[in-house]
Amino acid sequence: MPIQGPAEFSPRKDRRRAIRIELSPRTLVILVAAAVLMLIEELRVELSGQLEQAEDVEIRERDDRGEEEYERRAEGMPAEQAAAIAVEISTDGHKEERSLSTKADVPVDAGTGS
Repeated sequence: MPIQGPAEFSPRKDRRRAIRIELSPRTLVILVAAAVLMLIEELRVELSGQLEQAEDVEIRERDDRGEEEYERRAEGMPAEQAAAIAVEISTDGHKEERSLSTKADVPVDAGTGS
């Protein structure tokens, strides 16, 4: 019995199906606006008239310190070791953010100041 190759299949079985998604203009505008806002936030674009918040300055400084530490520790390392260093620094940064947010959530007693 001869082996059947792909050319011997019927065209009906090989027909590809396409899923068609139609977006309303309103949905498309919302998606584009969300993408623009995400890019502005992630790329840290300063908008005219926007005041720089103290929290933003702290985050930027923390990120800069992490980048400097990564560059210092990963210099001359193979990619796998550099990636492991990046994961370690990222994990430490997340732990630091969590500890800072829990400290900020602790209520201060107005009468005692602590």
